[in-house]
Amino acid sequence: MKKKTSHKSKKPVILSKAYPMARRYVFYRSLPWFLVLVAVLATAVFINSSGDPLLFDKIFIKDLDLEAWIFGWAIILVGLVLLLYSEIYRLTCYYAKDGDKLVIRRGVIFREFAFFPLTQITDLYLERDWKALLLGLHNLRICTPSRRSGAFATIDGLSRRNAIALTEKISDFIRKSEQKLPRSDKSETTSRAAAA
Repeated sequence: MKKKTSHKSKKPVILSKAYPMARRYVFYRSLPWFLVLVAVLATAVFINSSGDPLLFDKIFIKDLDLEAWIFGWAIILVGLVLLLYSEIYRLTCYYAKDGDKLVIRRGVIFREFAFFPLTQITDLYLERDWKALLLGLHNLRICTPSRRSGAFATIDGLSRRNAIALTEKISDFIRKSEQKLPRSDKSETTSRAAAA
């Protein structure tokens, strides 16, 4: 007879399901590209209008040739592809607590993975750039002693409520993880956090 072994592997706590990125994140990611596309389209319309930008009815209705219509629709199509790509990116972004690590996985075509030991996380803070401020979003920055984690250790596009709740949840995971450390490791973690 075989004995049953009772290995209970803890399942990861999937934070991206509990604290998802806001739908507005699609616009957050696409906004710079849309501004470029609008500038290109405006430049093309201006050039097509024989240098007279005040003839809006002529530009948009009467005298547009086939190339201008194709170019305009191509710009719109590129914009829609950017929105679709950004939505797929948002839906596939994954962040979770797996054991004593925070796992972040993101990307559509080129997938990126990062594993951050909870005891190595020194700071968590919320930041906003101009796009996030404009769309009412927050970005969670995760600080570790490693320089390489700086650019990757962010969770972008969170609503205010989710950003604050996720920060508190990860802080709670860090506290619990540090309580499990032996006494000498705790003092090392505390001194490292104080030095940062």
